[in-house]
Amino acid sequence: MFGRDFKTNPDLESQGYQYDGILESGNEIPTGGMMHTAGKKPEYAVFYVFVDDAEKEIKIALENGGALVRGPVTDDSNITFARS
Repeated sequence: MFGRDFKTNPDLESQGYQYDGILESGNEIPTGGMMHTAGKKPEYAVFYVFVDDAEKEIKIALENGGALVRGPVTDDSNITFARS
């Protein structure tokens, strides 16, 4: 898709999710991802941004009127995800 490759990410399987990383040409580290819903959830798009300190950014979002919808969740590779 759009010149990108997909890489299965098993790091969230222990929490019940099937997730693929999206790799740009020449990169070994995913710059995006896609969660499979298996028809169990409505289809939708969510965009994530990598930050150095997820807890700090969550706090800033909440202080500025944001709401925490999901997370934070830390996967098996020690990456913390949250949706606000």
